[in-house]
Amino acid sequence: IEKPHDNVRISKKDVEFIFRSQFEKYGFSAKDGNFKWIQDVYPDHLAAIKDVFPLPNGFIAVYRIVKPMVYEIDIFNQDGRYLYALIPPAGIRMDNIQFHVMGFSEIETQDDLYVYREYRVKNVPEVFGR
Repeated sequence: IEKPHDNVRISKKDVEFIFRSQFEKYGFSAKDGNFKWIQDVYPDHLAAIKDVFPLPNGFIAVYRIVKPMVYEIDIFNQDGRYLYALIPPAGIRMDNIQFHVMGFSEIETQDDLYVYREYRVKNVPEVFGR
């Protein structure tokens, strides 16, 4: 990461939030007492990078951790040089998207139904085409 980055400090409440959401996401019970041991052993800082994905035309997307469960996506060129930060539209969680040739898509739940949405990225033509 070429821009300055300080690893994000994480509180015991943040740890509980992260694990509670993951437990519930997969259908497990998340009782209050279950988190005490996790809070005691979990590190007090998060890593800088969550994930790395290939983009069209040889570019790379890096999910940078901004705070618990919040990510920014940095785009790097074929030589590994930082180019852009991909800022999502309001209401879009960038941790649950799939990149495509023209942009990205997401699947979300709405009233017990799955909704598929595609977004075209127009302002980065060298990565996502014209």
